[in-house]
Order: sequence, then structure tokens, then C-alpha cells
Amino acid sequence: MYRYVRPQAIRRQSPKGVVQDAPTAYEQQMSQIVADMKQQGEFTQPIREFLEGGDQAHHVKDLRALDPLFQGLTSEQNQILQEQLMGGNRLINLMPLAQRAHQGITDELGIKAVHNLQREQGLEQGAAADKLHPVLQEINLAADMPFEYKQHLADQYLEEVVPLTRDAIDDAYTDYETRFAGDKIAKIIGSGTRLKSPGDSKERALVINSEGGDVTIGDGVLRSNGKNRKH
Repeated sequence: MYRYVRPQAIRRQSPKGVVQDAPTAYEQQMSQIVADMKQQGEFTQPIREFLEGGDQAHHVKDLRALDPLFQGLTSEQNQILQEQLMGGNRLINLMPLAQRAHQGITDELGIKAVHNLQREQGLEQGAAADKLHPVLQEINLAADMPFEYKQHLADQYLEEVVPLTRDAIDDAYTDYETRFAGDKIAKIIGSGTRLKSPGDSKERALVINSEGGDVTIGDGVLRSNGKNRKH
């Protein structure tokens, strides 16, 4: 009988050599990219802020949501599905977030955390059964299904669910930046502390070449254009 075990899900969904801890996996895969950017004089303060956006790493394509598809596969099938989904602890699937924007913190601000939004919208497996997205309902029942059907469901997940999860990330990060950052600035102003002008607004988008496709970060949100069977 199928049972979700997070370390096993990470191992099945990630390429060989990628570590289990998501923040560490992000840092390790970014290290050479950061070194190259420093050498080329491109590691500016706005880019540093994007890459060091938080102390937690969010999986854009949810581990638990996709894990049933990886059950009972041969090594070859597992690798094919990995390349199709481009998930797990690959750099292209990880986004650094502060805990307040990722898992949420209970306080007077009530920032809309990514996982809270996704559960409310039925986009991850912790959602109420009557809210769960139809594709995720099908994936839940697919652990013992033929490989070709699992590939079909993987395509459906990429086409129907991932755009909605990215919207949830956008909403959560926007709420975090506008209300949490705004609240902190308001308190500084209220205390009489003089704020230095930030100067001209900076372009808030970054494209990084990584294994498996380009990782584009814009408005604080990671967006990916991975190379797989259909996407």
C-alpha cells in the first residue's frame, strides 16, 4: 500500500548527486553560478537579494503531489519521469523564501503563505478532499497504474496545476513584500529614523542558465522553462 515518505520522494524525484536537504541543495547548485557572476561583475545587490530571498526552499512542483507517479518504476522509467517533470531538489524547482511567505507565521499581519494558499485552492495534497484539484485526485490513485498513464498525468499536472501554483507563489510573495516590508518601513518612519533614498528602481528579473533549462526570477518569483517531453 502506498505511503508518502519525504526522503524517499526527494531521492526518487531528484537527479543522482543532489542532496536531500532543500536549502543545501539550492546553495550547492547555485555556488558555481554565483562564482561565475562574481567573476563577471554581475553579482549586484538586487541579484543577491533575489538569490538570498529566504531561509527556506520552496518546491515549485510539490514533492508529495507527484510522489505517487514515481511508485513501482524501473530505474529507466524513473529517470524518464524525472526529466519530464524537472522537479525534486533540482535548482530549477527550488525557490528561496522566508518562513513567513513559505509556511506562514501566525501574527497580526496574517501574511498569505504559499502553502496556505495552495491548500485553500486545492493545489497540494494537504488540501481538503472536496477542494483537491481533479488532476491531483487522479495522481493519488495512480501509484499502481501503467507508466504511460503516469506520464499522461505528469503532463496534465504541468499544464493544469503548475500555472496555478505559480499564481499562488506570486500572490504570497506580493503580500509578503507589500504588507510585511511595508509594515517594517512604516515603523521606521514612525520612529523618526531617516531613510536613505533607494534611488532609481531596479530591474527585478534575473535569468540563470542551469542544468535542465533556464531559471528566471522576476518580482521575487522563480519561473522555469525546463526542457522535458512537452514543456
